[in-house]
Amino acid sequence: MKCQIIPLAGSPQVAPLEADRIEPLLGAESSALLDTGLLRQLVASLSSPLNVLFPERVSENVRPFHETFEHYGIDGRVFLTTKPNRSSSIVREIACSPTIGVDVSSEGSLAAALSAGVPPSRIEATGPKDQGYLSLALLQGIVINVDDIAEIDLICALKKKLGIAEKTQILVRLSGFKSPRNAFAVSDGTFGVSIDSIPDLWPKLHAHTHEVSLLGFSYHLNTDSIEYRVLALEQTLSILFAAKQRGYTPRVVNIGGGFRIRYAKNTYEWENFIVRLKGSITGQGKACTWNRSGLGFSTENGRIKGSPRFMDHAEPLPPADQLCALLRQELPSFSAVPAGRLLSESVLELWIEPGRALLDQVGLTVAEVLSVRRSEQGHPLVVLRMNRSNLNAFELTLLTDPILLPRKFSAEPCDHGYFLTGNLCVANELLTPRSIHFGQRVAPGDLIAFANTAPYIMDFAESPTLHQPVARKVAVWFREHETKWALDEEYRPYLKEEL
Repeated sequence: MKCQIIPLAGSPQVAPLEADRIEPLLGAESSALLDTGLLRQLVASLSSPLNVLFPERVSENVRPFHETFEHYGIDGRVFLTTKPNRSSSIVREIACSPTIGVDVSSEGSLAAALSAGVPPSRIEATGPKDQGYLSLALLQGIVINVDDIAEIDLICALKKKLGIAEKTQILVRLSGFKSPRNAFAVSDGTFGVSIDSIPDLWPKLHAHTHEVSLLGFSYHLNTDSIEYRVLALEQTLSILFAAKQRGYTPRVVNIGGGFRIRYAKNTYEWENFIVRLKGSITGQGKACTWNRSGLGFSTENGRIKGSPRFMDHAEPLPPADQLCALLRQELPSFSAVPAGRLLSESVLELWIEPGRALLDQVGLTVAEVLSVRRSEQGHPLVVLRMNRSNLNAFELTLLTDPILLPRKFSAEPCDHGYFLTGNLCVANELLTPRSIHFGQRVAPGDLIAFANTAPYIMDFAESPTLHQPVARKVAVWFREHETKWALDEEYRPYLKEEL
């Protein structure tokens, strides 16, 4: 496993070693920043770890989705999901992008979106809701995505208490899709209205017909199965048309997110790692992970069992193409009409909430090397000035090679790998489960950058564990031959340019 090396300006290149690697896919912004030397200045000023964000990249990620809507003649809306990253600069950038909405999932994230300047008409409130969250959403006239039938009663009670006469637009989040054609093994969910409970929805809506307006239906899936995605869309549309027959006027189908992104630059390198990982746990080859972990795979009677505890790093289809693949599917319950055509001809709006896909290549995380030492069993370790809460992928382990930015050029090659560890005083404080080959020796004061950490990694589970600091954030943008930056909390897209 061999990693990229970004030498200091003017330093000669180190000849690459022949070793296994999972080179990360780098966006243009990340590549440009790594070539400037600015990261070292930022870390020197703001300490380590440091999260770098490219807010303008979000608009680039949204464009292919809008092009897909246009291709199919669909009235579509894209909502940035705020939970994958707590950056304020990204939300401020969205506030100045009228074609993008914001999906919030807490009172705090709703307040942050409003404070950033996002108008209420472009916000959708999702997730579990207490009275404070619901009250703020109601007072601002936000679309509310209901995930429990009893929530409708709470909405109406709060409206009466707050003196709100205008109707509140709601989506009803569905779950528990069942197929008459296939038996799907799908994990249980913690919220959403089961389709088996839809008969209970109609009298509830009828009882509150003057308080709420049914805007449409939504769902969110955690499966890669295109068959199950077709089933969910098909059954959601069936329920929507049933609502129309009952006199309601729903017009929105919100299919959530779940669009996968690519982390590895080379498919062969990724597949080679999977082969070596499985070989390692069966004893056929050199160990490539800490304590020969199978990362979800194990052996029983000489056979491999289990499933990976990591995401596919070499997704072949870009996110918008994944949406196209769904819209091309024929819906059996609708005379095999393709999904995109049915949505278009029925004059329905298609909403999506692609959290990970909109943050693809929007940021990276960099940390300083504290020390280099050996483990109890002699494995070379690199200790970084960061910890695993600063790089927590939440069950989706990041396995691509980090990038070494040496403080001083070293002509001395290094043919062994390193395990990267953090600064917490706990056992197995690992940042990478793989042994990483940098091609040269790592030394204190070097920097190591982790690519594409903006979605669900850099701050999703971050905490000041053992009084270690959380990472500062900076926003970076490029103008002609100049690289500019601002603290994340001070980034104002409308002040980036001189008037």
